[in-house]
Amino acid sequence: MDGTFSTAPTGFNQVYIIHVKMGSVTIPLVYILLQNKTKQTYTEMLSVICAKYPNCKMVQITIDFEKAVVLAIEKVLPKVKIHCCYFHLCQSVWRKIQEYGLVKKYKDKQFQRDVAMITGLAFLPVNYVKKGMDILYEKFQNQDADQILTYFDTTYVNGRYRNKKNVELKYILTRTAPLFPPSIWNVFELTKAGIGRTNNISEGWNNKFTTLVRINHLNIWLFIEALQMS
Repeated sequence: MDGTFSTAPTGFNQVYIIHVKMGSVTIPLVYILLQNKTKQTYTEMLSVICAKYPNCKMVQITIDFEKAVVLAIEKVLPKVKIHCCYFHLCQSVWRKIQEYGLVKKYKDKQFQRDVAMITGLAFLPVNYVKKGMDILYEKFQNQDADQILTYFDTTYVNGRYRNKKNVELKYILTRTAPLFPPSIWNVFELTKAGIGRTNNISEGWNNKFTTLVRINHLNIWLFIEALQMS
């Protein structure tokens, strides 16, 4: 599942496309026009689809790192395995490298290896990810790499530290839950099974459709014609 924004017709925020894998072929099956990106909207979207196709048995859904979508799936399809795209996991780390002004630093081979070890945590068995994080904290001797590691830890592994009052009304240091826990981005089992780790097929279709449309936010009738041509 993936959304695209520039091709959404006037009056809508995004086009959301659900692709389905049938054997070795992946096809776009459902197109949804949405007016926003809220949990409520995604929940309604999934509820309508499930009501329309009650016999559809979904096992796994691959998505981007969008919390509202994750929460909607957990609510409507609690038994479905959620997998967040590994490519976008790496992309989020690269954006953080850019944000911290470390693009030139990335030319350093050791820094490259450090970053690769961070994203490589996704290939550990999920129960070993936190242990792997501890090992990297011990191993890294570079402040720049530590910055990226801390970001990854707070967002994807252990969460942020915060002060919390206990029963004795004393403050103790605890962790909040990570925004995206390891269970939804770990690729160990997918790799073993030879299953794709990314959402790139959906992104590829979006790019092709954007090229076909050529202009942003066309009217609804031209949008429908473009869908028929795609």
